[in-house]
Amino acid sequence: MDIDLRIHINTQQIHCHQGLYILIGENGSGKSSLLRSLIALPSKMQIDHQLKIQSQEIEIKNDHQRARFISYLPQNPSYSHYQNVFNCVLQGKYAIDQSEAQKRIEIQNLLDRFDLYALQDKRLGEISGGERQRVFIARTIAQNSQVILMDEPTNHLDFYQQVKLLQYLQALAQNHLVLCVLHDLNLSFLYADQIILMKDLSVKIMGTAKEVIQSDVLKECFGPSICSMPHPIYENKYQIYYG
Repeated sequence: MDIDLRIHINTQQIHCHQGLYILIGENGSGKSSLLRSLIALPSKMQIDHQLKIQSQEIEIKNDHQRARFISYLPQNPSYSHYQNVFNCVLQGKYAIDQSEAQKRIEIQNLLDRFDLYALQDKRLGEISGGERQRVFIARTIAQNSQVILMDEPTNHLDFYQQVKLLQYLQALAQNHLVLCVLHDLNLSFLYADQIILMKDLSVKIMGTAKEVIQSDVLKECFGPSICSMPHPIYENKYQIYYG
């Protein structure tokens, strides 16, 4: 799948293809605003963007069409306490032209992948915050969109589930474009194909983990005490700490 997303922010341009792009930056730097702008939600950031899939420009005229190409997980999804897990994930299929049988097969696979199979008949109000977050993640993936936007998807997840999610997104990003906001710098630098570091509603630097680590921008954004060291296991990866 050939995906080409160009985002214009003032005089800057971000050019994204298939891969896992992780947005980092201090609170209020514009990470969430960028994702919201991409799906025409109210945002404090004004951008222009162009999406091409298989070299064909995609014109999005309504929410139903947008859902076919772009899926979005907000920081705080709204939900009904009385809806059950299965039906919540099934909502992700509303714009998909599939038979009901095929939809149900794919939903069952997602429930299994995100350790939700045994909870599928539970109401959302009966499960934990981390379990509920995995439901929202599964619903987002269920859209089968080529572009996936996730705003802090690791919220409420235990460490095992965070790692499992990022490994899944890393694999998914081989054929999709995944733009993901994270606050955990160590997970960001370990799993991202590209890091987008934001400050003051603009992109300070975009590049590989090594390129971002070797710049002075990290200290500018997170303070002079932030330090890095080569990861003890993974080549060209880094660990972040405050010295």
